[in-house]
Amino acid sequence: MEIYRCISFTELALFLLVLSVILSSSIQYAAAASDDEINIIPTADSPCPGASNGEPCFTLQQFIANHIGPNRTEFSTNTTLKFYPGQHLMDSQLSVSHVNSFTMWATEKVTIFCRQPYYDYRFKFDEVQNVLVRGIILNGCRVSLLQSGPVGNAAFIKSSFVNNTGYFCCGSRGGVLDMNYMSYSGAGSSVLIKQCVFSDNIGGTGSIFDSSHNLTVDQCTFKNNYGAYYEGGAIYSSSDYISILNSHFSNNKDVSQGGAVSIMSNQVTIANSYFSDNVAGGQGGAVVAFGSPVVVTNCYFTDNIANSNGSHGGALYAYGSNDGVIITDSYFSDNMAGSSGGNGGAIFIGGAFTQSGNHRDIQATGQSPNVTISGNTFEYNIASDGGGGAIYSGVQYSIISLIKNTFSHNTAANC
Repeated sequence: MEIYRCISFTELALFLLVLSVILSSSIQYAAAASDDEINIIPTADSPCPGASNGEPCFTLQQFIANHIGPNRTEFSTNTTLKFYPGQHLMDSQLSVSHVNSFTMWATEKVTIFCRQPYYDYRFKFDEVQNVLVRGIILNGCRVSLLQSGPVGNAAFIKSSFVNNTGYFCCGSRGGVLDMNYMSYSGAGSSVLIKQCVFSDNIGGTGSIFDSSHNLTVDQCTFKNNYGAYYEGGAIYSSSDYISILNSHFSNNKDVSQGGAVSIMSNQVTIANSYFSDNVAGGQGGAVVAFGSPVVVTNCYFTDNIANSNGSHGGALYAYGSNDGVIITDSYFSDNMAGSSGGNGGAIFIGGAFTQSGNHRDIQATGQSPNVTISGNTFEYNIASDGGGGAIYSGVQYSIISLIKNTFSHNTAANC
């Protein structure tokens, strides 16, 4: 005999509640295919190269593979790697392509060590529309961003990049960040680098090679970087607009031009920044700018050197700046142009202004755009074997406006 029992209202309600939980869990799991957050917690698999006290770390790629599954080769549309305190090891390349966003951030101090070969990229982002790296130390890890399709934006915040090494020749790019072809599609892309440290990096350009639409460097430190083949001991940029704000550049060196920074952009703004003890093998001991309107405000340039024979602009070399040069409220001291035959102990401008003063301070010939130099101090700068101990212009038929500047103890060899 079969016995049937009616389900009570309470039991029915409980059944519906359980069913709704199951259904909602299934929906959430399906959605996870387009949004991943991977929590990366260190384990003691192996010691990190260069880690203090032999602190352990583990292989980052293996952790990610274990999380997303061994048969899965692509990241989700929006992926976040959340690092917990510790040290991590990368022994091969992490390549991310054709996703909407990729974020790497740390809850506290995190270091990622990358094994050799030294010249290869460790993080490669290809047509990723938005990249964010925050609070991470990358030791020996080069980063590549390629953007030949949709608009690409990137931000590097409160991170450090140390001991990175790139190629020394043959079209080599940045020792740390290679952001080549960021605007290849013609669409505007923006890169923000804020509160970061770049130290002891070597590459064609010491740290950053950039061709984005808009590059902003704010509150950063660049020290002991070396450009071994290309231009810019710390930064090379051919972006449409570049702003360098509230930053420090010291002891950077480039075998070619721009001991700290080399720029070929539509608009250059440098403000509230310090450049000291930078050395260029060619023009511009600290900064070289080609074809760029240049605005420099409230900056310090001390002990920078354009070091080879016939090199000009101990601190700043600006050439072909068709829309003018404006330098205000800045300090230039103890900069030197050329081991011999150098003009412009502090500033060389391949732009025009009529001759004024004497060769110890200013010399001008040729033709170029208008120049305004206002409220600056120039002292103890040296043009080793040329003219313009403080300022030299290579052209004429334009106007220089000198307003409330101070010149003291500048030296020009041909005076």
